[in-house]
Amino acid sequence: MAGLVLVVLGVCATYSRAQAKPFASPYTVGAPASASAERNTVPFGSVANPPFGYVSFCMRFPDQCPFGNKQAPAVPVWRYWPQIVSINQQVNRAIAPESALKHYGRAQYWNIPTDGLGDCVDYALTKRRDLARAGIPLSDLNIAIVKLPDGELHAVLAVHTSDGDYVLDNLRTAIVLWKYTGYTFLSRMSAESPSYWVTVNLLHPTELAASNGGLRQED
Repeated sequence: MAGLVLVVLGVCATYSRAQAKPFASPYTVGAPASASAERNTVPFGSVANPPFGYVSFCMRFPDQCPFGNKQAPAVPVWRYWPQIVSINQQVNRAIAPESALKHYGRAQYWNIPTDGLGDCVDYALTKRRDLARAGIPLSDLNIAIVKLPDGELHAVLAVHTSDGDYVLDNLRTAIVLWKYTGYTFLSRMSAESPSYWVTVNLLHPTELAASNGGLRQED
């Protein structure tokens, strides 16, 4: 797992920017109200090595990688839903996809771009910064490494709330619970501290989604 994480994310910029689309209430696209928040939260396993690009990013943006324990209890998703929707849409429109290799001349370079170009990690990091400025603790804004249905690797932002983890993605405008994305989650930042990474101990989240009878929304 650790070796995989270290070489991830040279391909996500080949996808087009997400097109504008109406945003539904989170309560119409997630699990039924009776489902527990625990089942809606990305499960974690053992400690993982952080991606190399993340280590370099933290050296350049130390304010985005604070050490320490979780900053505050998670709040209901409706508390920040307008900000989540707005920032997700703004960043998807503001950044044009370009690979790190073409953009920076290296296979991995995690960044918050200022020139309007970036790959999937850059989208996620920009949304993370902007949502933190909107009041969501950084410890509730976790970058996750996932595998797309075609097998390629990708990065998304998982917003942790007391209702579960909602995914912001540059490949789609719909914001859904992690288990309705159709992606296989491999690793993510630790919810206890953005300085640490953990593996995801559920390799096939779509199977869980099917068993829950949840509604999955796609592009």
